[in-house]
Amino acid sequence: MARSNSAVLSLALLLAAAWQFMPAFVPSSVPRTVPQMSAAVAGVLAPVLASQPAMAASDENLPGWPFAIVFVVVFFAVFVVGNIIFPGKREVPN
Repeated sequence: MARSNSAVLSLALLLAAAWQFMPAFVPSSVPRTVPQMSAAVAGVLAPVLASQPAMAASDENLPGWPFAIVFVVVFFAVFVVGNIIFPGKREVPN
């Protein structure tokens, strides 16, 4: 029985690996033409695109300390208080 489960497990792992490493997008065999942007249009649009800041305002960023406090409280509640309330099975010496 263990031998058949081992073969089934090996086949399942092989299929899972093949599925993971298959290409997600297969290119078409028909060549497509992509419209090319002229250098003049790219030269005109470059300053416009480069002048916009990417969320550079420091006013809109949240401080990190509330997240750190919430993380510490949740960690303490789950692991420390949870182990105090539900200590688990203790081995009784004979």
